[in-house]
Amino acid sequence: MSKVINILHAGALRLPIAQCSKLFKKANPSIEVILESYGSRACARSIREGNQVDIIALADPLLFDELLVPEYVDRYYIFANDQIVLAYDEFSRGSDEITENNWTEILSRPEVSFGRSDENLDPCGYRTMMVWQLARNIIKNQACIVA
Repeated sequence: MSKVINILHAGALRLPIAQCSKLFKKANPSIEVILESYGSRACARSIREGNQVDIIALADPLLFDELLVPEYVDRYYIFANDQIVLAYDEFSRGSDEITENNWTEILSRPEVSFGRSDENLDPCGYRTMMVWQLARNIIKNQACIVA
Protein backbone atom coordinates (compact mmCIF):
# COMPACT_ATOMS: atom_id res chain seq x y z
CA MET A 1 0.00 0.00 0.00
CA SER A 2 1.41 3.38 -0.98
CA LYS A 3 1.59 6.29 1.40
CA VAL A 4 -0.22 9.54 0.69
CA ILE A 5 0.59 13.12 1.69
CA ASN A 6 -2.30 15.58 1.44
CA ILE A 7 -1.27 19.22 0.97
CA LEU A 8 -3.78 22.05 1.22
CA HIS A 9 -2.32 25.32 -0.02
CA ALA A 10 -3.13 28.86 -1.01
CA GLY A 11 -3.68 29.34 -4.72
CA ALA A 12 -0.94 31.98 -4.71
CA LEU A 13 1.49 29.21 -3.79
CA ARG A 14 0.40 26.85 -6.58
CA LEU A 15 3.60 27.10 -8.62
CA PRO A 16 6.18 26.64 -5.82
CA ILE A 17 4.10 23.90 -4.17
CA ALA A 18 3.77 22.04 -7.49
CA GLN A 19 7.52 22.34 -8.10
CA CYS A 20 8.37 21.11 -4.60
CA SER A 21 5.86 18.29 -4.99
CA LYS A 22 7.53 17.10 -8.21
CA LEU A 23 10.94 17.10 -6.55
CA PHE A 24 9.56 15.24 -3.54
CA LYS A 25 7.84 12.63 -5.74
CA LYS A 26 11.06 12.12 -7.71
CA ALA A 27 12.96 11.41 -4.48
CA ASN A 28 10.07 9.40 -2.96
CA PRO A 29 8.28 7.58 -5.80
CA SER A 30 6.28 5.34 -3.44
CA ILE A 31 4.54 8.35 -1.84
CA GLU A 32 1.55 9.91 -3.57
CA VAL A 33 1.16 13.66 -3.17
CA ILE A 34 -2.34 15.11 -3.41
CA LEU A 35 -2.57 18.88 -3.85
CA GLU A 36 -5.64 21.01 -3.21
CA SER A 37 -5.73 24.81 -3.37
CA TYR A 38 -8.03 27.68 -2.41
CA GLY A 39 -7.53 31.16 -1.01
CA SER A 40 -5.65 31.22 2.31
CA ARG A 41 -8.73 32.06 4.40
CA ALA A 42 -10.71 29.33 2.66
CA CYS A 43 -7.91 26.84 3.43
CA ALA A 44 -7.89 27.82 7.10
CA ARG A 45 -11.70 27.54 7.28
CA SER A 46 -11.51 24.12 5.66
CA ILE A 47 -9.19 22.91 8.43
CA ARG A 48 -11.43 24.43 11.10
CA GLU A 49 -14.40 22.60 9.54
CA GLY A 50 -12.66 19.23 9.86
CA ASN A 51 -10.61 18.77 6.69
CA GLN A 52 -7.63 16.59 7.63
CA VAL A 53 -4.38 17.29 5.76
CA ASP A 54 -0.72 16.60 6.34
CA ILE A 55 0.52 20.03 5.29
CA ILE A 56 -1.20 23.39 5.03
CA ALA A 57 0.60 26.26 3.29
CA LEU A 58 -0.94 29.72 3.51
CA ALA A 59 0.05 32.95 1.78
CA ASP A 60 -0.73 34.96 4.92
CA PRO A 61 1.21 33.78 7.98
CA LEU A 62 -1.00 35.89 10.28
CA LEU A 63 -3.87 33.47 9.60
CA PHE A 64 -2.06 30.72 11.46
CA ASP A 65 -2.17 32.61 14.76
CA GLU A 66 -5.58 34.10 14.01
CA LEU A 67 -7.42 30.92 13.01
CA LEU A 68 -5.36 27.75 13.47
CA VAL A 69 -2.85 27.78 16.35
CA PRO A 70 -2.96 25.94 18.71
CA GLU A 71 -6.20 24.00 18.10
CA TYR A 72 -5.45 22.84 14.55
CA VAL A 73 -1.74 23.49 13.95
CA ASP A 74 1.09 22.78 16.38
CA ARG A 75 3.70 24.94 14.66
CA TYR A 76 4.35 26.74 11.41
CA TYR A 77 7.28 28.22 9.55
CA ILE A 78 7.47 31.39 7.50
CA PHE A 79 9.72 30.77 4.50
CA ALA A 80 8.86 33.68 2.19
CA ASN A 81 6.84 36.83 1.87
CA ASP A 82 5.54 38.96 -0.97
CA GLN A 83 4.29 42.39 -1.94
CA ILE A 84 1.20 43.81 -3.58
CA VAL A 85 1.98 44.80 -7.15
CA LEU A 86 0.07 46.47 -9.93
CA ALA A 87 0.62 44.44 -13.08
CA TYR A 88 -0.22 45.62 -16.58
CA ASP A 89 1.15 45.39 -20.11
CA GLU A 90 1.37 47.64 -23.15
CA PHE A 91 -2.21 46.75 -24.12
CA SER A 92 -3.70 47.84 -20.76
CA ARG A 93 -5.76 51.03 -20.91
CA GLY A 94 -3.68 53.87 -19.46
CA SER A 95 -0.44 51.88 -19.55
CA ASP A 96 1.29 54.55 -21.61
CA GLU A 97 0.75 57.18 -18.90
CA ILE A 98 0.55 55.35 -15.55
CA THR A 99 3.11 56.31 -12.89
CA GLU A 100 3.63 55.74 -9.19
CA ASN A 101 1.93 59.10 -8.60
CA ASN A 102 -1.20 58.69 -10.75
CA TRP A 103 -2.07 54.98 -10.61
CA THR A 104 -5.19 55.57 -8.50
CA GLU A 105 -6.45 58.12 -11.02
CA ILE A 106 -5.81 55.72 -13.93
CA LEU A 107 -7.55 52.80 -12.18
CA SER A 108 -10.52 55.04 -11.30
CA ARG A 109 -11.31 55.75 -14.94
CA PRO A 110 -14.56 54.17 -16.18
CA GLU A 111 -12.87 52.61 -19.22
CA VAL A 112 -10.25 50.86 -17.08
CA SER A 113 -11.09 47.52 -15.51
CA PHE A 114 -9.07 45.47 -13.06
CA GLY A 115 -9.51 42.46 -10.84
CA ARG A 116 -8.57 41.19 -7.41
CA SER A 117 -9.29 38.05 -5.47
CA ASP A 118 -12.14 37.73 -2.97
CA GLU A 119 -11.19 39.47 0.29
CA ASN A 120 -13.08 36.83 2.28
CA LEU A 121 -11.04 33.97 0.87
CA ASP A 122 -7.60 35.26 0.00
CA PRO A 123 -5.03 37.59 1.60
CA CYS A 124 -4.32 39.31 -1.70
CA GLY A 125 -7.99 40.29 -1.84
CA TYR A 126 -8.15 41.96 1.55
CA ARG A 127 -4.66 43.40 1.24
CA THR A 128 -5.70 44.99 -2.06
CA MET A 129 -8.61 46.57 -0.20
CA MET A 130 -6.14 47.86 2.41
CA VAL A 131 -3.95 49.37 -0.33
CA TRP A 132 -6.99 51.16 -1.75
CA GLN A 133 -7.88 52.51 1.69
CA LEU A 134 -4.32 53.72 2.26
CA ALA A 135 -4.26 55.34 -1.18
CA ARG A 136 -7.59 57.08 -0.46
CA ASN A 137 -6.17 58.47 2.81
CA ILE A 138 -3.00 59.69 1.10
CA ILE A 139 -5.02 61.43 -1.62
CA LYS A 140 -7.27 63.05 1.00
CA ASN A 141 -4.24 64.28 2.96
CA GLN A 142 -2.60 65.66 -0.17
CA ALA A 143 -5.80 67.53 -1.01
CA CYS A 144 -5.81 69.05 2.50
CA ILE A 145 -2.19 70.17 2.16
CA VAL A 146 -2.78 71.74 -1.27
CA ALA A 147 -6.02 73.50 -0.26
